[in-house]
Amino acid sequence: MVHRKSIVGNLFLVVIILAGFMHKINGQDTIDKDDLENSLKYDYNYAIGSGIEVNTQFTATNLGVLFGEDAPPLPSLRLGVEQRFAKKYSIKLESALSTFSSFGTSLSYFEFLGQMRRFIHFEKKDQERINLNGTYIGLGYSLNSWLGSGPKLRLGYQSRFLNYGYFDLGFDLDFLSDDINVRSEFSDFEISFSPNVKFGFGYSQKYNVEMDDFKCSVLRCYENDRSMFKVNLLDLLSFNISQKLTGFRSRINIAYEHKLSEFGWSLNHDLTMDYQFLKSENHPIFYSTYSDNNEISYLLELRYYINKRKRVLQGKSGNNLNGFFMDLIGGSIYSATFNYQNDTHDNYSLTGGGAGIGYQLKILNRFYLEIKSNIFLGRKYDWAKPNTSVIEIEGRLIPKLNFGFAF
Repeated sequence: MVHRKSIVGNLFLVVIILAGFMHKINGQDTIDKDDLENSLKYDYNYAIGSGIEVNTQFTATNLGVLFGEDAPPLPSLRLGVEQRFAKKYSIKLESALSTFSSFGTSLSYFEFLGQMRRFIHFEKKDQERINLNGTYIGLGYSLNSWLGSGPKLRLGYQSRFLNYGYFDLGFDLDFLSDDINVRSEFSDFEISFSPNVKFGFGYSQKYNVEMDDFKCSVLRCYENDRSMFKVNLLDLLSFNISQKLTGFRSRINIAYEHKLSEFGWSLNHDLTMDYQFLKSENHPIFYSTYSDNNEISYLLELRYYINKRKRVLQGKSGNNLNGFFMDLIGGSIYSATFNYQNDTHDNYSLTGGGAGIGYQLKILNRFYLEIKSNIFLGRKYDWAKPNTSVIEIEGRLIPKLNFGFAF
């Protein structure tokens, strides 16, 4: 509901994570559990560069926020540089060219951010921080050619992985005043909150990880999983509050996937509960609106992971739920919208099925990445007109990105 931004930039992450899968453990033929856990922990810490000193790093990422499945694939690019000036502190400068889309209206805008960050988490209290990985609190100032200018508070976690991988997961709280932008005639003050994740590339001098030996510590190539519980962090909670606009959205998306056979076949249960509220008056984008929307969907997805058996037998993959897949989907979507301005309801349900393709990967310790595209064919039932129903095709040809925790 609130500001919808591009997800296309996330696709180039696949280029990073598709580099080979062979990982060998040399040494003794048998290894006890403690030694194995310590070995894996060392491999993981090495693969994310925990022991590599970094004072300056350059980043190129997408904006990485998905506000709604109907968000169009619009361009977005963020370029940044971060400089560490003390054990716990750094300065981050970032510029972005992005595109805003809402209710069929699209426009491009430029953003510049300067932010001081304090890192607040250490694996060991007596360990001196030598790089820019970890949990941080950031306080800065944002200049936005469309949304305005003002302070930005961020709680985030960022990490390098392998040689050039980078991600930054966090929550932004913005205090914006549109006194500098093109809609100055709509003078307003706005508070907004949104989760976001930035994926892309990171570069530092003298930064080198032996990828052939340690990439599987990040990509979890050889883990054997029979099931996976997934919590999508994107769109979890966002709001905008201003004189002319009050917007709130909470989208809870959880999924449970489990194997149906030894190789290849699995069943994914996907439950989404989405609530949106919007109230605006003489707003330059939303005009005058007063409505709320509730949507609940349950989708049952039969997946087949392509060449999984072959890759496992060749020693190129663990017997898990990673990789490219084809799917068949069935389920129902229920939507209820109430317009307070004219006291009208729009309630309908869509029941049917479809097919699609996708890619899923478990990364780092407890995260997963899923990109998929589906076409859904269903029968729409209008609850306001119970005696009528129509066949309606809902096309989801735009890639859908899920990123979150995996257990």
